[in-house]
Amino acid sequence: MRTGAVWVIGISAVFYVAFLLSAFATFVHLGHRFYQYTVIYAPSNY
Repeated sequence: MRTGAVWVIGISAVFYVAFLLSAFATFVHLGHRFYQYTVIYAPSNY
């Protein structure tokens, strides 16, 4: 009974960490794209 609960908690924790990493990677990627856009393309508009 206890080992089953440990398995459930461990698997859910692994999925939670994977979700956080993917969300963080997406945020960093979007932030990098936005930074590139503002730095490279914004001065040419003025």
